[in-house]
Amino acid sequence: MSHRRPPLLWVVSALVLLLALAGAAASLGGWLSNPRPTGQPTPTHSPAPPVAPAGTAQAALAEAAVWASLAGCAQADWAGLEAGRWNALAELAALRWRILTGPDPVRRIDPDPARRPGQPRPAPDRATCLDQAETALAQAEQTEQARAEAASGAEAAWWAGLAAAAAQARHGLTGPWCEVGPIQPLAALAVQDEPTALAALIEAYHQTVFAAGAALGLVGPNDSLSQPLRTILEQARRQRDDLIELARAQRWPAPAGAPAYDLPPDGDPASASALVGSAQAGLASAAAQWVQASQERRPRAVLALIEAAVLTLPLGQGCAAWPGWPD
Repeated sequence: MSHRRPPLLWVVSALVLLLALAGAAASLGGWLSNPRPTGQPTPTHSPAPPVAPAGTAQAALAEAAVWASLAGCAQADWAGLEAGRWNALAELAALRWRILTGPDPVRRIDPDPARRPGQPRPAPDRATCLDQAETALAQAEQTEQARAEAASGAEAAWWAGLAAAAAQARHGLTGPWCEVGPIQPLAALAVQDEPTALAALIEAYHQTVFAAGAALGLVGPNDSLSQPLRTILEQARRQRDDLIELARAQRWPAPAGAPAYDLPPDGDPASASALVGSAQAGLASAAAQWVQASQERRPRAVLALIEAAVLTLPLGQGCAAWPGWPD
């Protein structure tokens, strides 16, 4: 009986398959003994470093100049009892300088609390010292206010907070000052549309007017707090009424004030003053949110934040490292 021989094509195919299997086995064995990949490396992607807003370097120089002037004032032999206030203002300028020169200034990260921007600049007398500090602060406020008006969104509010800080420091050169809490890095403002933000600011003014009136009712006419409270009450009413008129002109909501708000818990002048300061903090926060939400009315919103930041300083209330931000 004869046997048919397999076709030549089948034989060749079988040999090719066996060779391929042998090669795959050899490659697998090599990979198991040395599993490092070969060939071109796979590219890895990392987030781009944060970009500082245009003008940040110049703002840092301005804060350094403020620090040099105020630190020089505080260290002078003639500073006397004012040294503590000037040193506190200088340290706030140093904090903002560190943030502005740090890796992520928009998120207000302080990279190294020990750093200071150079050497204090001494002055021969009080008048010269105050003139140098006033000039540096006024220039910083004007420049940063213009940057806030030209920016948009959270960056506009960030610049406006710097301008408001300079305005606060100008008032604090010779007037009352207060303790400042630490900055909360990464904190962000609530996002709202402009009509809602303006309505919230009007509501915050209603509360501030009530708090100032309640405090005024707890102090006598000869009390040292009486005149500052009267001034705060008049300014808050005027600013509130201007904003109500603006909202109505735009046909936006303009909420009416509530019948009553919180009263001073202890019924004494100190708690009344603290209540006004608490209302002012809400006022500054609402103003910053309006800056963030504003468009055509951004210059007015920036001014509102500056006005809110300095409103209660005569009481020694409302001091902040970065006014308007949730610290």
